[in-house]
Amino acid sequence: MARARDAGQREFAQGSPPAERRREVSERNLTAQREYDELVWMPYAGVAGLLGAVLVAVFFLVVDLASGRAAGWTPAFLGSILFRGEAIASNAHPLGMLPIVLGYTAIHGVTFFAFAIFVGAAHLAPRPPVPMTRRGAVSTALIFFLGCESLFFVLGWLAGPGLALAERLGFGWVSGANALAAVGMTWVIDRSARQLAARSAYTARRGTD
Repeated sequence: MARARDAGQREFAQGSPPAERRREVSERNLTAQREYDELVWMPYAGVAGLLGAVLVAVFFLVVDLASGRAAGWTPAFLGSILFRGEAIASNAHPLGMLPIVLGYTAIHGVTFFAFAIFVGAAHLAPRPPVPMTRRGAVSTALIFFLGCESLFFVLGWLAGPGLALAERLGFGWVSGANALAAVGMTWVIDRSARQLAARSAYTARRGTD
């Protein structure tokens, strides 16, 4: 009897280390998953910002073509104001100003990217992420819109002409482009929050299994 009990204890002891190793590996995987989840939201917010930048660019591309100006005139105009401190004529062609167009486009994209991360953190950074209510979506879109408007007028103020910059492009066109970008960025942030919340819930269930 004692011999059988000793044999059983030896088998249990031999079986314990593999079980403990599996438990340690599982805990390390869950820790790594949590650390990954703490940062995974940033690309989602960045995509929202880049979408906003693209929407504004496409909006003004359509406005330029509809107004009889060359494609890319608006970034050339804004880049010339920003980098050279002077406006360009309505019949100017952007191909001769390609470095200025590319430089302004890069600043445009980075600004939207950073702004979306700043605003999107409120919904995407918490664990679990916080999907928007209808009121929250309206508030977020309004924050995006007012932020984009403010950034544009700050650019105008820094460049010198101030309100004349928006007047040249058209106040309505500027606000319309920013409103479109605000709606697009809000939609991406909300959709991303719902996806990340579902992933977080799945990870939590795995941790309790």
